[in-house]
Amino acid sequence: MKISLLKKKGRYFSVKATGDDALQRIHPDAMFEFSLYEGKELSEEEWRNLLDANHYAFAWESTLRMLSIRAHCEQDLKNKLRQKKHTTKTVNKVLETCKRLELIDDAKFAKAYISELKENGSGLQMIKMKLAKKGVPRELIEKELENSFTKEDELIAAKIAFKKKLPALRREKESLKRKEKLYRCMASKGFNYEIIANIMDSEEFTEL
Repeated sequence: MKISLLKKKGRYFSVKATGDDALQRIHPDAMFEFSLYEGKELSEEEWRNLLDANHYAFAWESTLRMLSIRAHCEQDLKNKLRQKKHTTKTVNKVLETCKRLELIDDAKFAKAYISELKENGSGLQMIKMKLAKKGVPRELIEKELENSFTKEDELIAAKIAFKKKLPALRREKESLKRKEKLYRCMASKGFNYEIIANIMDSEEFTEL
């Protein structure tokens, strides 16, 4: 096979080879790894290796962009890469690189996410649900919650949720309706009856 067309388009390159009718969009990392130029001869195996390296370069670029925005657990990152139509082979290679470079760590991710959700006023059940939705393994969720989310932590989170709801509660004149509103709000955030009752018995709520 011979490179019959090579043209730079923005950051990337348009490449075509004899024996392959498709015009390929080539990442600069793959371009320079294979030292491409018009007229260069490639075996079919070298062409396949080039395309594999190209898929990886685009997937890696996308991965770094996502990780620069926020941390991801392994399964969450895998799902997003698959949504972008990257092959299983490419996704697995990217994940291996991420783990080797310590760019993803499910335990660290779970601990940080638990802290974030607590500060946002989320209860135990909500945190479990959100971690599971991200793809964190159940055993790891239980372990990190045991280490990082005590009863005292949940009560702190409940007080945060309660304070966010205070303006709406103050506008409600009827005591029973205030309790109903608070209960629905706290239950929707994953707090159990014991925690909700603790908030309802607090001086700040009873004096509304």
